[in-house]
Amino acid sequence: ALLSRHFTKSPPFSSLGWHMFMARTGEEALQKIRGPESFFLVVLDQHMEEAGGKLMGTETTRAILRMPELLTKPIICGTSFHTSPHDVAEAMDAGQHCVWKKPYPDPMTMYNDLCQARGSSQERFGKMPLLTVPV
Repeated sequence: ALLSRHFTKSPPFSSLGWHMFMARTGEEALQKIRGPESFFLVVLDQHMEEAGGKLMGTETTRAILRMPELLTKPIICGTSFHTSPHDVAEAMDAGQHCVWKKPYPDPMTMYNDLCQARGSSQERFGKMPLLTVPV
């Protein structure tokens, strides 16, 4: 719920009109990504076992990045309560652009992380779909 509020109601995100899609597991996320929607951002929890998933966030990241049908790869951000240097390095090695420790950082920090992952702090985000797994 907090992540949803950040991305839909908190500045600087509130003015962007992002449409959020949710998945409960890494497997469900992969199904949605193979669907008709083109996601620019995927936020993955590292541990999704409670929702019945078998894939961890890093495994889901690798699977997304291996999808040949994706013409444009999304920005992938991981989330976890565990963000030791080893955990962060593992996430980055898997292909995640950033890792947010829970509880989530303030919205401006998240926005700056996304701008950096996109490659430009000057480029604005418009109305784009994003997928969160799980929130």
